[in-house]
Amino acid sequence: MTINGPFAQTAGTFTSTSGTMTVSGSFSQTGGSFTSTVGTMTVTGNFTKDAGTFVPNGGILRFAGGPATIDLGESATFGDVTFAAGTKTIVSGNTVVVTGLLTPSGSVVNVGTIAARGPIAQASTA
Repeated sequence: MTINGPFAQTAGTFTSTSGTMTVSGSFSQTGGSFTSTVGTMTVTGNFTKDAGTFVPNGGILRFAGGPATIDLGESATFGDVTFAAGTKTIVSGNTVVVTGLLTPSGSVVNVGTIAARGPIAQASTA
């Protein structure tokens, strides 16, 4: 599933039905229940989760594209997370909780906190 442009959910229930989901723009959840794909969900713009329930569903949340801001209100828990490209700024006081594999490859992460509760796969610089 590809969404060309921003994705915004204010209420209701959304369940991804495909192995991959790409949001070519920003992702915003201010309410409702969002169930991600069992595959890879890629977001190329800002990521905002102010309210509602985000269910990782065993998939990978991949932050790609250029510079973007991650605003979680306070904190949010995800399974596997990949920071693939561009500088990502986690809003000060926010925590990205990663219970699965954290892959910080090809990206710079500023401010905020990442709580890695699983393995970390860091590419070799040698």
